[in-house]
Amino acid sequence: KDDNSSLYPVLDVIKNEEAISSVKNNPELLNNFLSIIVYLCQNSDEYRKARLSTWFTTICQNLLSKGTNDQCLRQIYVTLNYLRDESKKLSKKQQLQLSLPIDRMITHLNTENARGPILALLVDRAELNPDELNNQKLINKLFDIAENKNLKATIVLMKIASSENLARNVFGDGNWLQNDLPETVDTIRLFLVIFEHTELRSEIARNQNFIPFLKAIIQNLHSSGVVTIVCTIIRRLDKQVLNQKFVKSMSEQGLISTFIETAKNTDDETKVSSHSLLLFLNTLA
Repeated sequence: KDDNSSLYPVLDVIKNEEAISSVKNNPELLNNFLSIIVYLCQNSDEYRKARLSTWFTTICQNLLSKGTNDQCLRQIYVTLNYLRDESKKLSKKQQLQLSLPIDRMITHLNTENARGPILALLVDRAELNPDELNNQKLINKLFDIAENKNLKATIVLMKIASSENLARNVFGDGNWLQNDLPETVDTIRLFLVIFEHTELRSEIARNQNFIPFLKAIIQNLHSSGVVTIVCTIIRRLDKQVLNQKFVKSMSEQGLISTFIETAKNTDDETKVSSHSLLLFLNTLA
């Protein structure tokens, strides 16, 4: 039945900080407590509209604290994911009122069993409102997690970097270009998202890691596909960047010879690598 209004006063009573603290470190009580909230938000349009936003805030403020044990963290973040999903049934304005406790989430990302639901929240928020994730500590933490074989962290970084305002923050010092996030192809995907912002291309190309990065991905993947990608990247550089000094640096660092050798060794009947090689040499010339 949709009429659960008789339960509203009961839940409102236990919404205070003292009552919530009594269940937050008891997994069984906490599970029952959170299940009731989720059930009502899922099954009652009236309750969802009246209480969901308040409950989301209350859970973030009173359940996600330093005193919450690791066993309960996953339950709490899974609940927040359920509430987020239900909020999408409300107006867009109400959805954006669900503020995430970013500072606490950064700390809780160290808890492995809670990492999945935390990243799920971040993926969704990065798509809806990436500016809310403009936090350098969070970005650094996501890079650390991505290097430890977690693709979802890279996806969050990609979504953040899709914003022109935040792409420079994600690129940072560019040292991540030498790492697998968690695989070489994922590092390339993140790079291409940032490189899509034309105003950053000259700055990226001047980074000390840029040429070594292009050389490394050619060597690691050794395919016609990566030959085409590197050719396209070079061709999109501004002529003020791609000058004689820059081309000389490419040569000295072995990028040009690596490109030519790989293009020749990976060519097939479609002549994709040969075509990319001609475009590459023409661009440098």
